[in-house]
Amino acid sequence: MSKITVKFYVNNTALFQKKIDVSEKLSVIHELNKSKIPSDAKFLSLDGCEIDTNDESDFSISEIMSDVIVYMNSKTYQNQNITQKIEKRNIPIQGSKLIGNSNGLDLYLYPEKKFTPEQVKKAIKIMVVAQTGSGKTTLLNSFINYLLGIKFEDNFRYKIIHEDFRPFRNNQISEVKTYYIEEHNGYPPIMIINTPGFGDTRGIELDIAITNQIENFIIDSLSEINAICFICQSHNTRLTKSQKYIFNTIYNLFGDNVKENFIFMLTFCDGMQPQVVESLKSDEFLLNEIIPYIESPWYYLFNNSWMFESGKNNLFAHTFFDIGMKSFEDFTKRIIKLKPKNLDKAKEVIKKRQSLKKE
Repeated sequence: MSKITVKFYVNNTALFQKKIDVSEKLSVIHELNKSKIPSDAKFLSLDGCEIDTNDESDFSISEIMSDVIVYMNSKTYQNQNITQKIEKRNIPIQGSKLIGNSNGLDLYLYPEKKFTPEQVKKAIKIMVVAQTGSGKTTLLNSFINYLLGIKFEDNFRYKIIHEDFRPFRNNQISEVKTYYIEEHNGYPPIMIINTPGFGDTRGIELDIAITNQIENFIIDSLSEINAICFICQSHNTRLTKSQKYIFNTIYNLFGDNVKENFIFMLTFCDGMQPQVVESLKSDEFLLNEIIPYIESPWYYLFNNSWMFESGKNNLFAHTFFDIGMKSFEDFTKRIIKLKPKNLDKAKEVIKKRQSLKKE
């Protein structure tokens, strides 16, 4: 087999590159390059598992290589005095899947992994609620790029939600889904609980079905919550009936004991004062009563229009990208600071409500 240039990364940092025959066994590669590889480094399989040194003769480079990159882990690499200057660049993390290209950017699906019990205990848990068409999907896909430290100059972006535009049948609804974001860039693990979009053309019956699904999720899968995030478009001058139903219903599910943990995320912001703020503060909206209890600011502004746009020499696009990242920085610091609220009381209220419905 002809030789190709393979890049070797240790702890997601470029170490060296070399032309090799990818049919060679890991043990041979390790021996030939032992002067360049940290003594405790171990190769990683495609699913992210460390390969024991004694097992290296069972694997060839081609079996663990992803896009001409070979990944290794080392506990000592950060402390070694390596004189060679290495440019640290963002590369797709282990296990991410290339799903397409848009506007010159490769798009990778963030790997789906469940947390260990220890990670769940440490995780910041946020529930995201919105009306259909509010920009929730783009917002969450942009959020993951902030958490993973993506720069404007990088030639790829991540998504955690890969849109599926197939029509639903027989009033089928998408499910409450949890996305598990591992520790990155000094942030703790984060669990994003994404609820189905309310208020689409299928009517109030579907909104009620979504509410029931959220109730069951809280009872079965959620013991505490750090933040409940409501998403709405900044330019809306009035709240729709669906939005009032959504926000009031979710508030009633959680109760007064979590009122300090509500946050509003306003999308499609253009630099002007968001018009929806006055609607949220109006007397016709139940949550206006809890806004005084929410630490300022009680809402954050987002514009994700440039997250998935390339254009390294476009100063205008770069500026909007940086503004968007600053919004996520402020938001993330806020949700980390919020103390988690126990949901035992909320579960009792939901169970009583469900019992009354059955009578």
